[in-house]
Amino acid sequence: MKWINHMLYGLRDTFRALFRHKAMAGLTVLTIAITLFILGAVILFALNSQAASQKVESELEMVAYLNAGLSNDKIAQLGDSIGKLPDVAEVKFVSKEDAINELNARFQENDDLKISLDGDNPLPDAYRIRLENADASDQVAETIKGMEGVEDLRYGQDLVQNVVKLNHSVKVFVFIAVALMLFATLFLISSTISLTVSGRREEINIMSLIGASSSTIRMPFFLEGIIIGAVGSIISIIGLTFGYGKMEDYISHLLPFLPIYLNMTVIYALMGLLLAIGVILGAIGSAFAVRRHLNV
Repeated sequence: MKWINHMLYGLRDTFRALFRHKAMAGLTVLTIAITLFILGAVILFALNSQAASQKVESELEMVAYLNAGLSNDKIAQLGDSIGKLPDVAEVKFVSKEDAINELNARFQENDDLKISLDGDNPLPDAYRIRLENADASDQVAETIKGMEGVEDLRYGQDLVQNVVKLNHSVKVFVFIAVALMLFATLFLISSTISLTVSGRREEINIMSLIGASSSTIRMPFFLEGIIIGAVGSIISIIGLTFGYGKMEDYISHLLPFLPIYLNMTVIYALMGLLLAIGVILGAIGSAFAVRRHLNV
C-alpha cells in the first residue's frame, strides 16, 4: 500500500512538472520521436536492402559467350568446369540455335528475325550462369573469363557495384546522424529534468527535512524522463507504421518488381525495440540530471 502511495505521488508530481515545463518537455518528446523515427527507418531500409540484395542474387545471371567452332566435348568440359566453381548455383547451356529462336520469338510481332537474317545466325553458343552470392560475382567472372574457349562474359557488374556503394554510403551517413541525435536527445532529457529539479528546489528541501525518503523524492524525476521517452517512442511508432504502410502501397503499384520487406514478426519486434529505446533514453537522461543536481 505504501508503495502504491509513493507511485501515485510520483505520477502526480510528474505530470505537474511536465505541464510546468511543457515547452521544453514538448521539444524533448519531438526530438525523441524524430530520432527514433529515423532509427526505425534506417532499420527498415536495411531490411529492404537485404531483401533487394537477395532478389538480385537470385536473378543475377552471367552469360559466357563461347568461341566458334568448339567441339561438343570441349563445350561440355567448359560447363563442368564452370559448374564446379564456388558460389555457382546453376549452369545452363544455350546453343546458338536456341538463342536465335528466343530472339525471334521476342521480336516476331514486328518482323521475322530469321527471315531478315537470310538464314545466317551471328549468335554464339553460350552458358547462362546463376550465382548463390552476388558478392562473389567479380571473382567468378574473372575465373570464367580466363577459361580456354570463353570469348566474352557479360553481366550487370556496374549496376551491382553502384547499388552496393550507394547502400553503404546511405547507411554510414544515417548511422552518424542517428548517433548525434541520440546524444542530443539525452542532453535535452537531462536539461528538462534539471529545470524541474531547479524549480522544485525549495519543495525538495522541505520534503527532505520532514523525513521523506530519497526514493520518494527522486521518483517523480525518473517517471518524468520515462514518460517523455515513452511518448516520443509511441509517436515515432505511429509515424513509422503509417509511413511504411503508405510506402508499401505506393511502391507495390509504381514498382511492383521491387521487393518490400513484410515479415510482420520482425516489424513488430522493431516497434517494441523503439519503445524500449525511448524508455531507456528517458531513464538514462533522468539519471544524469538527478545525479548532477539532486543531493538527497
